[in-house]
Amino acid sequence: TEIETSEEHLYKPCKYCSATIRMINDNYSFDLYSAKAQENKVTLIDKDNVIRWIGYTTPNLYSQGYENEVEEIEIECIDALSTLQYYKYKPINGTKQIVSILDIIDMLISKCNAYTHYYISNATQLSSTANDCLSSKLYISEQNFFDEDNEPMTLQNVMEEICRYLGLTAIADGDSVYFLDYDAIKNNINTYYKFTVGSN
Repeated sequence: TEIETSEEHLYKPCKYCSATIRMINDNYSFDLYSAKAQENKVTLIDKDNVIRWIGYTTPNLYSQGYENEVEEIEIECIDALSTLQYYKYKPINGTKQIVSILDIIDMLISKCNAYTHYYISNATQLSSTANDCLSSKLYISEQNFFDEDNEPMTLQNVMEEICRYLGLTAIADGDSVYFLDYDAIKNNINTYYKFTVGSN
């Protein structure tokens, strides 16, 4: 697996990870072809049975030489968070409404069809005595995710815009997504609200 680690990349609203599978094969593997964004799921599990990475094969063909008895096939993969680029935003309740940012985040993570939890930094609060996740107290009109011709943004664009607004960076790790505040981490504030995907 590989993730960009340049300094300019540190404050990007979302960090995505890619992976390459190299497979030695002595047969045709027609079932590896992906026509859709989330057709072939890929899970990397360590020796202790802990999930380290979840993604999908990219929607394209792989190359197989058909010249030797045994061939090496390379299959490109992207993390499940990256698949949001292939889906358009649809209103959560069927019609455009004012909804909480937390509900939008939950819908976006659910659409990845891979993660069980997400964690949101608690570094920013509405007041010094607040004890609630800020994202659950902020609301936005879903009309913001459609242009003047009523064309929806991609789910990836929606995720990035929300992260920019909240000053957070979304990154997947294992079967969870973390919304990090790097400035808070630098100041030793590194605590989070934990959510189960699909549940408030």
